[in-house]
Amino acid sequence: MKILIHVRKWNKNFYCRLAEQAFDNPEITTVSDFRGLSDIWSGEYLYHDSYDAPNATFEQEKEDIIARCRFLRSLPEQKAEELSRRFWNGMEELFCQQQFDVVLSAIIDCYTMDIIERIAEKNGSKYFSLVTSFVRGYSRFTKRGELYLADRNVSQEEVNQVLDMLLNDQYKVTFSLNQEKKNFETLKYFVRRRLVDTLYFPFMKRKERDIWNYHYNTLSFQEGSYRDYSVKNASKYYKKISEIQIYRTSVYVPLHYSPEATVDYWCDDKKWAFYEESVIDVIRKSDRNVQFIVKEHPAMYGKRNINFYKALSAMPNVQIIHPYENSNQLLRELWNVLVYTGSVGVEALLRGKKVFTVSENYYSGISSNIIKVDQIRENELIGEKLEHDNEKFMHCLLSGMFQGSSTAGRDIDKSDLAEIAAELRRIYESGNQRKLEE
Repeated sequence: MKILIHVRKWNKNFYCRLAEQAFDNPEITTVSDFRGLSDIWSGEYLYHDSYDAPNATFEQEKEDIIARCRFLRSLPEQKAEELSRRFWNGMEELFCQQQFDVVLSAIIDCYTMDIIERIAEKNGSKYFSLVTSFVRGYSRFTKRGELYLADRNVSQEEVNQVLDMLLNDQYKVTFSLNQEKKNFETLKYFVRRRLVDTLYFPFMKRKERDIWNYHYNTLSFQEGSYRDYSVKNASKYYKKISEIQIYRTSVYVPLHYSPEATVDYWCDDKKWAFYEESVIDVIRKSDRNVQFIVKEHPAMYGKRNINFYKALSAMPNVQIIHPYENSNQLLRELWNVLVYTGSVGVEALLRGKKVFTVSENYYSGISSNIIKVDQIRENELIGEKLEHDNEKFMHCLLSGMFQGSSTAGRDIDKSDLAEIAAELRRIYESGNQRKLEE
């Protein structure tokens, strides 16, 4: 069995061990955006004009590839096309030579990973991306956010346990995100990231002779000074829940962390990757009587340019909630929720709320109480609890997940390797069995 693994410094050991434990005697090839880390370095393609040949398939997909990658969309169009075309041609050549059975990767978050998945799909290679679930202690595999057809057997006891956990108003996916940071902490983070962006990244580009490295060109704060991100300056736009007015026509909008894979690569249209602009656009196009209660994501505290808050506050039907206010209280009091791909939509559905989503997501196809929109009409809103089969809904969700903790961070080696490997093998083998039966 031939396996291609996209690796970074902090996850190479984990993913190689995962492949070795999940499959018998795998033939592993690694690819990376970092020089010297893997068998294949992306720079082998990016810096050679021999990979500039026109490619009709790439031409069909280039706009989507460029728009979704925050690095490419920061470049002049010609350079963005050149880098992505060269990598596409290089990967196409590699897949033709190797005929990979499986591709393993972290969540797609840049154009090189994006291109690998697209070419894997065209070549019939099984693609697995490991995702930490919002259900504590669970994980799942995906390609672009969708719920994998894992067909795992789920007991009624398991369904009941998870429902009890999620319907508890004290439940939080990640407790650390909800620990409020002080002004000094956000300033310290800003200064540290500025030093990384202006000193460390340029040094690494010269040292590694890799000026077009995605990682070293992706800046944390794209524009402005600390004043534009200061939580002290942002606080005048935030309200506490006790200070807001809730109407029959109110819609709860929990903001995403951005830029992030779940917005850039999990949404079905590239326009949603321009996240802040798209949020404003949806609100502007909606009926004027629809009131939007927008809550900032706790992890974006001190990281979102306050020009976004200014633009929202200038809209008469928008109120912005402080990121550390209790989101479960908003879920109790509002009947309508607008999401992109986030798990708040699941929590809302379980409570009989109506969920609007701008994109197809991993749970949108398993509930009649969620509808896809790009604007909200007043006559679509509800004011009372909807019927919802929580047990059937959760059974379907859990069949695409499995028990086993994981993380996408630098502590990935603490993930439950044995459980993840066993599920990876089970899904791969069950997929092959379905092929034989067909």
